[in-house]
Amino acid sequence: MYYNNKEFMTKNIQIVCLGSISRDLMFYTPAGKVFIDQNNQVDSQWLAFVLATKVDMPEFYYTWGGGAANTAVGLAKLGLKVGVVGCIGDDHDGRRALVNLKNFKVDTTGVTKTKKAQTGLSIIVSRQSVDKEHVAFVHRGANDYFKFVCPTKYLAAKYFYLNTLNGEAWLKILKQIFATARQQQIKIYWNPGGKQLAAGLKALEPFLAQTEILQLNQEEAKKLLVSALSAADLSQPKRLLIGLSALGPKLVIVTLGEQGAIVYDGHNFYSQPIYPSKNVDTIGVGDSFGAAFLASLIYQPQQITTALAWGLINSGCNVAKIGAQEGIITKAEISKKFKQWFKS
Repeated sequence: MYYNNKEFMTKNIQIVCLGSISRDLMFYTPAGKVFIDQNNQVDSQWLAFVLATKVDMPEFYYTWGGGAANTAVGLAKLGLKVGVVGCIGDDHDGRRALVNLKNFKVDTTGVTKTKKAQTGLSIIVSRQSVDKEHVAFVHRGANDYFKFVCPTKYLAAKYFYLNTLNGEAWLKILKQIFATARQQQIKIYWNPGGKQLAAGLKALEPFLAQTEILQLNQEEAKKLLVSALSAADLSQPKRLLIGLSALGPKLVIVTLGEQGAIVYDGHNFYSQPIYPSKNVDTIGVGDSFGAAFLASLIYQPQQITTALAWGLINSGCNVAKIGAQEGIITKAEISKKFKQWFKS
C-alpha cells in the first residue's frame, strides 16, 4: 500500500493545520471611542459606544477566518500541499467555508461536521480611522466540538501546524495530537491560543518540550512566563525568548507588532523590522506571518533570516487588505518582494 510509504505520502500532504474555522463579519464605524480606564491596570483600553443609539457602519465585509483556515490558505498559496483538521456546523457557512478552502486546493478530509452548533462566527468591530482599533465578538460554535481526526494520508506530513483549541476537551485533544506527532515523527509548529495560555506554564511544559517551533506575540509570551521571570525580564524581548527556549522548543518566535519580530534558535538571535505597508486591518496577522515563516523553512531549511523576512512580508501584505486571508500572497510574489526589500 502507498500509505505505508512515508516518502510518497509526504508528496501529497506536507503540512496539516489544526484549529478553528470561522466566518468573519467585519464592519467599520467612526462612532467608537477609545479611552483608557486608569483604575484597571490589566485591561486598560476600551472601545465604547453610546447607549440607546443606532451606530452607522458605512463599511462591512464578509470574509473567512479561524487559525487553521488562515494558515492552511497561507501555506497553500505559497505552493505547499496542505490538509486541515477542524469542525464546522451543518449549515450554509460551514459548506461555504469548505468551498473556500477547496478553492485554494486545501485538503478538507480532516474537517468534521457537527449538528450541535453553528459554524464559528466572529463579528469584528473596527474604528474607521487611522489606528484601526478593533474589538472581536467571537462565537466559537462548532470549534468547541473540534475532534482530532487524522486521515491516514496526513500521517506522513512534515509538520502539524497547531493553532488555538477550544472546547472543554482541549487538553485531552492536545495530548492526542502530540502523541500522534511523536509516533509518526511529525514536527510541531505551535501558536497556542487563549485557553492554552490561560492553563499556565506548568500545564504546557510537557508539550513545549516536544515543540519544534513556537510562535507567540509579546503579550502572550509575557503571560506564559509571568511565573518564571522577573518583571524586569518580562519587559525585555530577548529574555522572553531565552525563557521560552529553555522550555524545549528548537526555535522560538516572538512577534513585536510595529517593531517587527525576533527569533531565537538557542544560540543566536535574528530580528527584522516590519515590512513597510499600509496598515488597514490586523486580523490574521499572526497566521499570515507563521504560514510564510514555515513555508520558507521548508523550501530553504536552516535559513532563519530568510524565513523571518518571508513572515514579515506576508503579514505586511495581509494587513494592507481587509480580512484574515485576502492579503496573503503567493510564493512568486513573496520572492519578488524579498529581493526588492533587501535591494533597497
